[in-house]
Amino acid sequence: LSQLTFLVSLVKKSATDGLTGAVTRKVGERMLDAMFAVARRGNTPFSILFIDLDRFKSINDRFGHGAGDDVLRDVTTSIRAVARRPDVLVRRGGAALVLVVAGGSTAVGVPCGGPCKGLATGRAIGPAASGV
Repeated sequence: LSQLTFLVSLVKKSATDGLTGAVTRKVGERMLDAMFAVARRGNTPFSILFIDLDRFKSINDRFGHGAGDDVLRDVTTSIRAVARRPDVLVRRGGAALVLVVAGGSTAVGVPCGGPCKGLATGRAIGPAASGV
């Protein structure tokens, strides 16, 4: 049983981004391939929201990579708060994320996109965020 637990843990770690908990790019691409196949067979729509954090490099440059990591964790946590359980968040790399809204047409994808758009706007970063 301990070997099985270890293997499950290993698979889970390889499928998720260690910083954000989002699905890795490689696993996300495989999931998208499967979702496209299911959508074609069953005429089941889904939406894809591409999320890129503007000026993210300047956060890393000005406040350090630790602050950038905090921003990524905060944003992905906030996205999960507005996403539904079957939706999948994928980290494509850097500050690029994809939210796959399962079983959704624009009637589902657009309402989720609105809250996602403003998640990081106006948040304090760096010393101001920690009260220093």
